[in-house]
Amino acid sequence: MRLEEVVIEVLNRVPLRPSDDLESDTIEFKEYGSEAALHNAKDLAEELSALSNWRGGIVIVGVRDGSNVRNADWGSQLLGFDHVDVHTIRERLKGKLKPSVDLVVEEVAYQSRNFLAIQAPHSRSSLVATASGKVCIRDGKSSRPMSPEEIEQAKNLQDYDWSAETLALNPLASLDWEALTEAQEDFAIRRKSAEMSPMDFLEAIGATHNGERMSVNSLRYGRDFPTFAQRGDSIEVTMEARYTRPGVFVIANDGKKTYGITDLLILNSVFEKGYVGVPALRKLLSKVNDNPWDSIITSVESLDCVELCGTKDGLYVRVVPAWNTVLDVQKSFRITAVSKKHVELYQFLFRHGKASNADIKSHLGHKHTSQTSVFLRTAAYTKRSGRGPSAVWSLVE
Repeated sequence: MRLEEVVIEVLNRVPLRPSDDLESDTIEFKEYGSEAALHNAKDLAEELSALSNWRGGIVIVGVRDGSNVRNADWGSQLLGFDHVDVHTIRERLKGKLKPSVDLVVEEVAYQSRNFLAIQAPHSRSSLVATASGKVCIRDGKSSRPMSPEEIEQAKNLQDYDWSAETLALNPLASLDWEALTEAQEDFAIRRKSAEMSPMDFLEAIGATHNGERMSVNSLRYGRDFPTFAQRGDSIEVTMEARYTRPGVFVIANDGKKTYGITDLLILNSVFEKGYVGVPALRKLLSKVNDNPWDSIITSVESLDCVELCGTKDGLYVRVVPAWNTVLDVQKSFRITAVSKKHVELYQFLFRHGKASNADIKSHLGHKHTSQTSVFLRTAAYTKRSGRGPSAVWSLVE
């Protein structure tokens, strides 16, 4: 869907409710009295930094804040904005961001008024700061400076090529709208529903709530958009996964299998490299799951194409070698004969927190304590606390 169509879809909803209700983590409204006011506004660069560091999004200029409206006259929120040179706007805004961001700036005509749309893409390679050095992030409907800890964590995450990091079920920026239309038509036929807008369709199936946000922000769908349904706090997708290059699994609405959120995150995380570290997966899944470890175990056991394995460096989820050709894995992730022992040790320590050499010897089935000691010392993911018989081992977090 083109930027103009997305903006008009949003503006259609403005006369119906306070504009504050329509803002989300990817949509921001601004009211500037003139082009000069726009250029002098420090908050605009901060909004674009926040959107780029989040999942991308759109700033729509020319919409009044709902708190300034009287008598519920929501239509008066549609103020419009001056006609401007979009090329000049784009270049000046890009100059206020470091590194430069490939912004899209367009004028949108709506109800005899002019509006300005500024679309910021998600920056995958680096964090985006303002020219003054402020690094911002989207926090619900607002933007704020990132803390030093958040900046450091974000930099570390960018060292990984997680397609799951950009998985987003977002009605305004991330969906394939042609596929969404097909799903909407299928929904109308199945439910014998009257004609509705794409936003109303997403609302009807529980994917949005009052047009504000998705209940889950960690899924992205391919062109064959599925029929999906709300299941508590998650969205489960009924589909058949067909493996394609590059990146995301293409999904079809044929009802053969139900994939949960964890399944999709794991599948997309291992797709490019053929494997992913369990600690990184746990960190990623902690954003959408209170018990990521159990979810990983359950998903791996249910997915035919991946398996849990271990090396002296830690635990990994890898593509089962028999699937390497199907998934076009260029380099197989090699394991040794003690892979299963590493998995058992990791699970044991994760479950109990810490254990003695004797406990671990018994659990792993080693004949001699010395054998266990050597195994533990070579495992980089374990650490020893204490000395002598009272020494215990735990995971390095």
